[in-house]
Amino acid sequence: MIPKLSKASIRRHTTGKSLERGQDYYQSGSVTSLIQRGNQLSAKVEGSEFDPYRISISFDKGGITRVYCTCPYDFEGWCKHIIATLLTCLHQPDRIEQRPELTELLAFLNCEQLQAVVENLALEQPEWMDAIEQKIIQLTQPKTTKSQKTSRHISIDPKPIEQQVTRIIARYSGQWDDAPAIEAIEKILQKSDSLIEQGDGNNALIMMGAVVRAYVQDWMNLEGSSGESGIFLKFWMHLWLKQF
Repeated sequence: MIPKLSKASIRRHTTGKSLERGQDYYQSGSVTSLIQRGNQLSAKVEGSEFDPYRISISFDKGGITRVYCTCPYDFEGWCKHIIATLLTCLHQPDRIEQRPELTELLAFLNCEQLQAVVENLALEQPEWMDAIEQKIIQLTQPKTTKSQKTSRHISIDPKPIEQQVTRIIARYSGQWDDAPAIEAIEKILQKSDSLIEQGDGNNALIMMGAVVRAYVQDWMNLEGSSGESGIFLKFWMHLWLKQF
């Protein structure tokens, strides 16, 4: 069960219209799957598309820390599918199927079995292949020296990055918790770290500059309940510049 979950806490993260639609989805039984693995909850919710929408929710003892839905909703607050999932957790906790965490599952596998699992997943989900390949490269290849690193031949366009940061801040503007916005922007900043590792300081600076411009312009719109939004960028710039 998610700690501190209540209808009031759900209402704080959504609009009245989304809450109403989420209640309709909950009452119609649209939540078809609800699985908990440790502090991770996953669900499937039937919607207007043929395939159900997939929801993932992370939480700790203080409550919900992250939510995600595969639907295209990108407006204020949580979407109706997330709301329907949380209402099901709140009112029908017996529907939550408890399953072991991934680390517990993997502990039972030997090397050959683990390899077979990865190979089968790559065949069933071809889009995962690039991610698997990158992880293998990171684990098996030695880190390149500065003399071996090469930069991109084409400069990154900063405009889409600025727009992405602006959309993130707008999405969480006025909400009591600024942590999801900071987490999303931090993922963008981590990409600049990858560019530095590749020896591409020029594009890393372009990416960092784009984030800074958009963040400085709109960060005051974040509620700031975590207390981090004001010092977030200063901390990242200090950490980032130490790498040069």
